[in-house]
Amino acid sequence: MPVRCLCFALPNLTARADTAPMEVFDLQTPFFLPLRRRIAAIVLSLGWAGMEISHEAFYWAACFGAAGLWMVYQFFVIWDEDYVRAIAKEKEDD
Repeated sequence: MPVRCLCFALPNLTARADTAPMEVFDLQTPFFLPLRRRIAAIVLSLGWAGMEISHEAFYWAACFGAAGLWMVYQFFVIWDEDYVRAIAKEKEDD
């Protein structure tokens, strides 16, 4: 009996032709339209990084700290609310 690949269990990230590989890191989605969700995600990530530092787990602290800083950049430096609202309206129409 041949061994089957378990690739069927993975999501198809190339299903759409217009999906760029870096879209995974794009946090400008309608879920984050409310400011409280953006702030909560940042506080949670950076707070967890602080907890990891207190336990001297510096690798994980760097990972969560980098994620928190990426969210600060996405949510407050390059945030385009009009673009996100357009995406939300497009998904609503589907």
